[in-house]
Amino acid sequence: MDMNMDPEDQLKAEETARIREESEEKLALAWGEVAKTGAGKFVLKDLSERCNFRNSCIGNVNAPNANAVIFQEGKRAVFNHIMFYIRHDNERRKQ
Repeated sequence: MDMNMDPEDQLKAEETARIREESEEKLALAWGEVAKTGAGKFVLKDLSERCNFRNSCIGNVNAPNANAVIFQEGKRAVFNHIMFYIRHDNERRKQ
């Protein structure tokens, strides 16, 4: 934390960080549980395909459309967000 920060503000910042960390852990646990089920695996497979997880976001390399690329990258970002928590939960379980 910032050493010049007011002690009360520092306590608030630490509490906010603690709450955020707890929330991140709960989210990782929840996504990890989803990923273990047959239905969860089915949904994640569908999302990976719909979000173009393994494909380029540039449809036409000769005439790329910036808006289309931004849209496709947004879909990939959502899938990557989900996978981050699933991986985090898997790593936590290995420890």
